[in-house]
Amino acid sequence: MLQSAGFTEALVIVPDSAKQEVSKIPSLYNLSIKLDIVGIPGQQELGTADSLRLVSDKLTGTDIVIVSGDLMMEESMRGMVDMHRMNNAAFTAMLSKPMFDVKNAVVPGAKSTKHKKERDLIGLAGDQLCLFTAEADVEEEVKISNKVLRTMARVTVHSDIQDGHLYILKKWVCDYILYDKNISAIKGELLPILVKKQFSKSKPKTDNLDCDNAKRTILDFVPENMNTAGGKTLYGCYAFLTGPCLRVNTVPVYWEANKRAKGSQVHPQAKVGEKAQLTDCMVGMNCIVSDKTTLTGVCLGTGSRVEEKVRLSNCVVMENVVIESGSNIEDSIICDNCIISGKSSVKLTILGRGQKTAEGAEMISQLVLDSDRMMEV
Repeated sequence: MLQSAGFTEALVIVPDSAKQEVSKIPSLYNLSIKLDIVGIPGQQELGTADSLRLVSDKLTGTDIVIVSGDLMMEESMRGMVDMHRMNNAAFTAMLSKPMFDVKNAVVPGAKSTKHKKERDLIGLAGDQLCLFTAEADVEEEVKISNKVLRTMARVTVHSDIQDGHLYILKKWVCDYILYDKNISAIKGELLPILVKKQFSKSKPKTDNLDCDNAKRTILDFVPENMNTAGGKTLYGCYAFLTGPCLRVNTVPVYWEANKRAKGSQVHPQAKVGEKAQLTDCMVGMNCIVSDKTTLTGVCLGTGSRVEEKVRLSNCVVMENVVIESGSNIEDSIICDNCIISGKSSVKLTILGRGQKTAEGAEMISQLVLDSDRMMEV
């Protein structure tokens, strides 16, 4: 996505344990973009703002583009970049309409698992962001300040638009993030402040801002003579509404993404038997698919092996999985290094990394994970 938009370099922030795997991505997918990979030590969980502080010495230029690693989209981000520049925006967020209803989705796993639909309330005056808050943070009514109503002739509040976690922000906004260490997440903590304070008056610059005891707010970081396209606010926060996109950060969205990505593609280094029947399947490198097998709507990860007399239907099979003879798997997610023993029947089930089924096992709507592990997607 970044390469197609003209970017030649990118900073990638990942857990230390994933650095080696991520470093192989350019060669695996024939990408020319140069990746500077930064690892998060230990088991730390950092928010987006925390991650920016980790690489603060590497952030240069007048604008910073932040992309979540789980974003999938077809449309180029060039239109968003053009909007940001034309409006001289302090902040631009990419928004989109949801592609499916989580509540009505049928996904693998335990029936007792309830997948909640998280919604945001987003107020727009044309393309300008005037309100951004999570629905869960609103008790009974949405409050819009008099400043906003006086400045904007009309504000429309949307509850059917989702945040894509693709942002462009000015360097001075990034400087404020580096200063205020109470801000951990951009969406939940920075964005509401940034949207609200654009309707403030400019703050007179004083000489004591560099003193240790001086408490600085975001207004202290706004450059003088900050000219926005509209001219009505101190600075501008904008929204770019894109086409279909998915944030693959939950099991329902991961399942939906794989359903939409299905096609017929077999890696040149995969071995598929002449009598194997494949329909709408993606077969990865070094896979082995034996004769007398039937695969329909299957994504088969690198190094996996499917033995004879196996039926796979509508499944995601990750890397280095072994499916032994006589097994039947439907509508399931099988994670890395699993072994499906012979004559097993698996339906609407998620098997976590390294699981092994018993011979002739029957599993329906189950979630099988080690107690100390989570499913990695």
